Amino acid sequence: MQKKISVVGASQNNLKGIDFQIPWYQLCVVTGLSGSGKSSLAIETIHSESRRRYLESLSTYARQFLERIDKPNVLSIDGVPPSISIESRNSVKNSRSTVGTLTDIYDYMRIIFSRSGKIYCPDCDMECASLSNENIFNNLFLHYKNQEISICISKDNETKYSTLRKIGIVEAIVAGKTVLIDKNNKDALEIYPLIDTISINKKNQSRIIESVELAFGLSKTIYIFNKKKSALRTFKKEFCCPSCFTEFKRPSPNQLSFNSPDGACKECKGFGNILLPDLNLIVSDKKKSIREGCIGILGRRSYGHDKKRFMEFCSRRKINIDTPYDALSKDAINLILNGDDKYKGLTGFFKRLERKRYKIYIRVLLSKFRTPAECKSCQGSRINPIASKIRFGDRTIKELCSLSIDKLLKFLVGIKLTKKDRDIVDEPLRQCIERLNYLVEVGLEYLTLARLGRTLSGGEAQRVNLAQQLGSRLTDTLYVLDEPSIGLHPKDIERLLKTIKNLRDLDNTIVLIEHDLDIISKADWIIELGPRSGENGGRLIYCGPTENINTKKESITNKYLTGNLFVETPRQRRSSTQKLKMKYASKNNLKKVSCDIPLNCITCVTGVSGSGKSTLIKDCLYGNAIREYGQSYESPGNVSSISGLHNLKEIVMITQETIGTSNRSNPASYMK
Repeated sequence: MQKKISVVGASQNNLKGIDFQIPWYQLCVVTGLSGSGKSSLAIETIHSESRRRYLESLSTYARQFLERIDKPNVLSIDGVPPSISIESRNSVKNSRSTVGTLTDIYDYMRIIFSRSGKIYCPDCDMECASLSNENIFNNLFLHYKNQEISICISKDNETKYSTLRKIGIVEAIVAGKTVLIDKNNKDALEIYPLIDTISINKKNQSRIIESVELAFGLSKTIYIFNKKKSALRTFKKEFCCPSCFTEFKRPSPNQLSFNSPDGACKECKGFGNILLPDLNLIVSDKKKSIREGCIGILGRRSYGHDKKRFMEFCSRRKINIDTPYDALSKDAINLILNGDDKYKGLTGFFKRLERKRYKIYIRVLLSKFRTPAECKSCQGSRINPIASKIRFGDRTIKELCSLSIDKLLKFLVGIKLTKKDRDIVDEPLRQCIERLNYLVEVGLEYLTLARLGRTLSGGEAQRVNLAQQLGSRLTDTLYVLDEPSIGLHPKDIERLLKTIKNLRDLDNTIVLIEHDLDIISKADWIIELGPRSGENGGRLIYCGPTENINTKKESITNKYLTGNLFVETPRQRRSSTQKLKMKYASKNNLKKVSCDIPLNCITCVTGVSGSGKSTLIKDCLYGNAIREYGQSYESPGNVSSISGLHNLKEIVMITQETIGTSNRSNPASYMK
């Protein structure tokens, strides 16, 4: 069998029955003008046929649960390996998915923390351990100093009466009294054989410790009684807090997962935040007073009774309803939000609405006036209190997930472990370090493992998936990547190309849909489609080694590679006197950035990956500006002021997301 992918008569979409070959274990670039048929060739023909063949290999029973894939419009395809397609768009919609779960790093960290982490008491914040006899004495001395106590054990079925008599234990506490153990009471339900009666002080320390040791030799539980023979407390030779003696068990990896009911925080259900009323959304116009209707939701007819109660509350607490909202004192605003003993304010109003959220229109209404706030129960860790207190290298799992990838990698590489702990976590620790290295190689060292997957850009999501595939170390696999260099600064493209070549060197075949000239020039094999777009495209211009493309004079790609064609720099730039002025923007890694953006011009915001471009424009500028137009935005950045918006009629955000959400959508229906 020849080691190549052979395609004959590919006619999918606008492809014109082309024939081509792709050698195995090489980096192949599919290039051409937009709309020339690159995706039709790489994804809808090669990758689609590979998926179809895999599904055909399954049983009829299994196939009925999977999506049916039609055979692509092609005469024959030979030599297609199992394929994986990584597209340049973010398909993650789940609010639980993070960079850590997408790359499987968080799964390995759960194993590390469950096996080798140190458990701390969530109430006392002290490291838990198995009780020593000295710990028990110290606790008794702390709470019962100079008091006379009785140390007893629980008599189970395995403890025989004759055994106790042989070692000198002849008394027991039964029903609050000290009695001799005999045939009449030895089988009583609540009988506590007496080990020792002694006063708690430093002089008796050694005797108390010996008695405790003897007690634990006979029973798993010891009981402490006072002089009146009332039970004071119990001790077990178990894993517990040395201060409050609360018992703990080493958690399983599942109990550190926020995707599992066993591990997720009960308050926020594993999301890390809860939705709370946001005054910035509730107050529609801060320049208006309460009487003028600054709180728009109370102006609805269906909430007339609630408005009446609110106005009576303002009158009783002497809140001026004729003062503009932004001129009210902090105390007045706090009262409006939280109320008092008789009236619970706007928070109470929204809690009453929450009880009716089984109605669709109530859920829609609530979504307009609430924003996520960090869960107070788990402090944003998303897992239960006990699991969130486990530490590895004196760091909790939340603290490690909040570190940037490069800092986390440095921490795990430099951590010092005992030989026993190293043997326990050697493999999961190695997997974590290896996958973190892959994330650094693809230029994502600025991300954190706690970063939500749905907040990643299309290019970032694709590189996260690429790093995950590198970590799985598959071989003899076909990878189809859709423009992996999209959104990358030239500085980061070299590292991306190195990662792709590492994937190829694992005996994999790589097919890239690409426009970047640097990547095209360093490919092993080039397929160029053209000569134009749409109906005038879909023809094979060139298919062969990169070094031979200069023999094709009709190749547009060759003309750009040789410098015969290039993008001209404009001789004259447009200028403008009108500007948008944004001051002290801060969010994520932005450090109080101030900038001027000229209107009626093309302004380019650039920088290396992770420098804050999207945060500056999308979260800070757009997120705050659309509020001036009566729209809401989830978690905008902090901005001191934005001036110049009066020069705009509307502000529109155009992203790389798909424009249609329905199978009925088409360009004509979208354009209306």
